Amino acid sequence: MFYSLGLGLPLLVTAVWLDRFLTHFRQIRNYVRPLSIMSGLLLVAVGGLLYTNSFFLLTSYLERSGIGWYIGQ
Repeated sequence: MFYSLGLGLPLLVTAVWLDRFLTHFRQIRNYVRPLSIMSGLLLVAVGGLLYTNSFFLLTSYLERSGIGWYIGQ
């Protein structure tokens, strides 16, 4: 019973809210492509930092800027 409820409830909620989602998606449709491109460039940049073992440059810059936290504090 709970398996069926867990499987069916998300599908039911999706069916009920699909029209509202599509209405909101039409409003932000123009921003999806630029956002996808920017996030892809960020992913490539972080991948490049990891590949060259230079990720510490980013983390040290963020720590100097006051962005971040230390484990144990």
